[in-house]
Amino acid sequence: MPHIVGRCFEETALHTTRARLTAAGYEEPLLTHTTNLIEISLTLGGIINDAQHDQTSIAVAWRRKMRVQHSGKCMRVFGGSHVDNALIQQAPCSISSNAQRWVAMPLVNNPVGSDPRLVIMNVNSGKCLDRPWGAVADHTVLQQFTCHGNVEQQFRRRPTGQYEAMTANGASNQCLDIAGESLADGATLQMFQCKAANAPSIGNQVFSMVF
Repeated sequence: MPHIVGRCFEETALHTTRARLTAAGYEEPLLTHTTNLIEISLTLGGIINDAQHDQTSIAVAWRRKMRVQHSGKCMRVFGGSHVDNALIQQAPCSISSNAQRWVAMPLVNNPVGSDPRLVIMNVNSGKCLDRPWGAVADHTVLQQFTCHGNVEQQFRRRPTGQYEAMTANGASNQCLDIAGESLADGATLQMFQCKAANAPSIGNQVFSMVF
């Protein structure tokens, strides 16, 4: 059974996750036990590129959480749901919450010299962060949806730590954002115009992948 820093994953949970990933079109996950993390390498019909291993792409652990800077809280799927269209919201970070585990993975066929286009998958549900109908307008609410890798699920990570939505025509200047700069539990993850790197209020758009 895989281990992370002395903690075991329950075998049934791991099997359930494998089943969900397979149902979403993934091949059997390849789990690699390293010194302090377990990397997950996935292939989604040739969409996911697991050759690009760096801290902003696929080399992220099962226990990584998406923590937003301004509140110090983490992104979770509402109610730990496994169904399409479940919303994403912030909540106090929890080691035991599977609904807060995410893995960011680069797509294949990124334009030469460009930042990797990423899909961001919730490990608990095996579904991906998704903009309904590919919308990027202000206040578009994020959801989870079956992973397919189309533009609705594509983002790039800016050097600032902002995640910008990508479209068929390139960068959108619309970023993941906690609605209203709220500090409250349950505040929703939405799209909003990307703030300038030196903006005093940028914190509700800055996300870190943390253990």
